[in-house]
Amino acid sequence: MPSPAIPPELDLQAAPEHLPAHAHAATPARDRIPLPAKLGYSFGGMAYNLMTNGIGNLAMFVLNIGLGVNPILIGLALSLPRLWDAITDPVMGSISDNFRSRFGRRKPFMLIGGIGSGVMFAALWLMPRGWSENAYFTYFLIASLIYYTFTTLFGVPWAALGFSMTADYNERTRLMGFNTFLSSIILLLMPWLYALTKLPIFPDSLVGARVVGATVGGFILLLSLLSTFLCQEKVVHQQMVAERKSLKNQLFGTLSNRPFLILSAIVFTMCVGIFTISSITPYIIIYYVYGGNETPASVLIGMGGSAWQISSILFIPLVTMCSTRFSKKQALILFLIGALLGNLLKWVCYNPSHPWLTLLPPVLIAMGFCALWVLVASMIADVCDFEELRSGARNEGMLGAIYSWVMKLGGTVAFASSGLLLNITGFQQSLGGAQSAQTILNMRILDAGVPAIAVACALILAVLYPLTERRSREIRASLEQKRGTLEALP
Repeated sequence: MPSPAIPPELDLQAAPEHLPAHAHAATPARDRIPLPAKLGYSFGGMAYNLMTNGIGNLAMFVLNIGLGVNPILIGLALSLPRLWDAITDPVMGSISDNFRSRFGRRKPFMLIGGIGSGVMFAALWLMPRGWSENAYFTYFLIASLIYYTFTTLFGVPWAALGFSMTADYNERTRLMGFNTFLSSIILLLMPWLYALTKLPIFPDSLVGARVVGATVGGFILLLSLLSTFLCQEKVVHQQMVAERKSLKNQLFGTLSNRPFLILSAIVFTMCVGIFTISSITPYIIIYYVYGGNETPASVLIGMGGSAWQISSILFIPLVTMCSTRFSKKQALILFLIGALLGNLLKWVCYNPSHPWLTLLPPVLIAMGFCALWVLVASMIADVCDFEELRSGARNEGMLGAIYSWVMKLGGTVAFASSGLLLNITGFQQSLGGAQSAQTILNMRILDAGVPAIAVACALILAVLYPLTERRSREIRASLEQKRGTLEALP
């Protein structure tokens, strides 16, 4: 019996030739996202960045330096919620995808999650003095689990909403670029949170942490509310009356979606490869570039971090322009090549004779990560269309939840491995600037080699990504023919 024919838009091996020759069609007016809606989605991105990065920039200082809690317990309290996310993220994705209300599938959860996250972020730092170490650990762990549950309630539906705000291939990239630009600005504040707790207006850093925590919680609350009310959710009538899908079916569907698996593997590989050596790079600057002199090295380390953050923001318009002029896939490959070059240049730029060359690799590596955050999020939106045509279900929530968890898993694996890699180099704190030549060489090989291999793997995966712009537009046309167009909720 002959095999059934595969629809052209679902055949990832075929190259559709029946579409117009011009791949880059103009975005119709009806597919343009109004500025208030773009701002609303970006306010959600700013809130989510505060939710996910705020704790890490305060916990070690407050709990260890301020309250004397063992760093191992703090690390445990910070890592266990990642395991909780592995459960709550997919569950929330499934609940959100299957939810039906006159307010849409996403916004009711965003409202509850945003309010809860803001309140709980403030509550995290309300520990009094005089408790035992175990009491601090228990309080912070329980409060963190509640807090991260609320962040999931907000973050998963927020991400899913962004995948359906427009059906246009290029407008999706503009939305993600706009969001990445604004939400990245808030990250510039993160390294200063501890410094704010030390302001002279506070009697001690614990009081400072309570005030700073309440302030950040207030911003989370405000930004999440703005996002909830300004974002524009689009649905089709068929989605709102469709049969609900089980968590098992959604999960299996997501994990059998080849384009989605490729994108997830790219992000995981990059996160593990780049962040695993994040603890080694400062040691190279201190003990190789400056021979153990920590004062000038600390300045250069700080400038390197700023160069990374600022470059990540400044590259966003270029990434967006390249992706709309060429394609998302081609732009991603181009900027990943820049990141590969940046890692290889470490071997030359980490130079004791010319310390300032150390600032060049972070700029080039930031190119790759900038493209990663902007383009992969936009490509996930295209994958949502592919999944709908393939399975009949619009599972933005589940796809976004698994993608988010893969990023978190990559970061967790990287940070858990970073200390092991440092030990492998043979580094001994007691030797100070007198580290052996072999130790320095080992550090340099790992610092340049591990991320370079990771970026090279990501490049190969990017080449294998099958959804072109032409195919994405064909998928959209097939979907609209079957179930109509996306319409904004009243």
